[in-house]
Amino acid sequence: MNRYIPPRIVKGAVWYLVWYTWDLITNEYVRHRRTFQLNRIPNKRDRLRRAKILKQEISYKLERSLPVLEDLNKPLYSTSVQDALEKAAKQKCEGARPATQRTFKNQSEILIRYLQRNGQQAMPVSMWDKGCALAFLDEVATKVSGRTYNNYVNVFRILFNYLLERKYIQTNPFVGMPKAREDRKRRKCFTGQDAKVVAAEARKADPPLYLGILLQYHCFIRPSELARLRVKDIDLVDGLIRLDGDQTKNRRSDIVTIPDAILKAIKGLLLGIPGKWYLFGHGGKPGPTGPAGRNTMNTRHRRLVEELYKKGKISSSEGLTYYSWKDTGATALVRAGIPIDEVMKQLRHKNLATTQTYIMGLHRVNERIKAHTSLII
Repeated sequence: MNRYIPPRIVKGAVWYLVWYTWDLITNEYVRHRRTFQLNRIPNKRDRLRRAKILKQEISYKLERSLPVLEDLNKPLYSTSVQDALEKAAKQKCEGARPATQRTFKNQSEILIRYLQRNGQQAMPVSMWDKGCALAFLDEVATKVSGRTYNNYVNVFRILFNYLLERKYIQTNPFVGMPKAREDRKRRKCFTGQDAKVVAAEARKADPPLYLGILLQYHCFIRPSELARLRVKDIDLVDGLIRLDGDQTKNRRSDIVTIPDAILKAIKGLLLGIPGKWYLFGHGGKPGPTGPAGRNTMNTRHRRLVEELYKKGKISSSEGLTYYSWKDTGATALVRAGIPIDEVMKQLRHKNLATTQTYIMGLHRVNERIKAHTSLII
């Protein structure tokens, strides 16, 4: 004899859920009928969604011999995974930078599509547990790199922390997830000769791209920060770039030194441009509206590098991205014998350990070891 008969939704003049449990004393099924205030929901689509959530939660509790009516009238616990996730993503997007908004929006949509494919979208968020999260991540792992997988885990940990703090759930299913192994970055540094060729061609054919190259190579301004930079942020008198917290990766205001060697070139590129204009506005050119699209400069740089490689003017195009100029510039400073603490300041790192890790990640040849002459042969 089954211990229960699963719940079903009854729709009519009055909506309600009905299910049966077996009474061990009377040896009969006991009928349970509850409206759960469904009839106070005017929109029938919303009413049905709420009814499905309740049905799923009742079934879950019956399967596990849990008290059925406990917490069912608490709306946060019984909110569907999809609704809860949409709310968390919306809240996290408020006041965030466009790139951060895209991250939360895109990744929450990926999880929602997974929920819909697997019929879990109406499942109470309080019951979408670690096993459910692992099943989702197992699917993700087959489609993305280790680095992207770890980014997914971090983003969903943040979203579900929001739900945890607001009592939608009692535990965060993404806490304690093992990290995937990350491949080393494919981005490479330019060789000295290739760097000169690409920079010279950009100077002639694409001045805004050349400006971006200069600011990355000499000032270590990240591409995402360049996109938010305005002409007035560059102090041509003192040779400084003043970065506001809204522009930087770590949200801290900072000052970057412009080397004298490029100050004249930058003055020429910015001559006559209003201070309020973006350095890289729409279309990747100085303008009053912007910033440029996230891939505008990357695409122009890639096309230039590939064209030069096809013509045989540079030795390789593999791994040479727009961001490679920052790495190449840092390597050049270290090779020139600039003390690492000075390199740290220009990179805007907060400690030497970060700088050392960054430099090591560039696969730079150790010149001292290379030049070592104590031989046994």
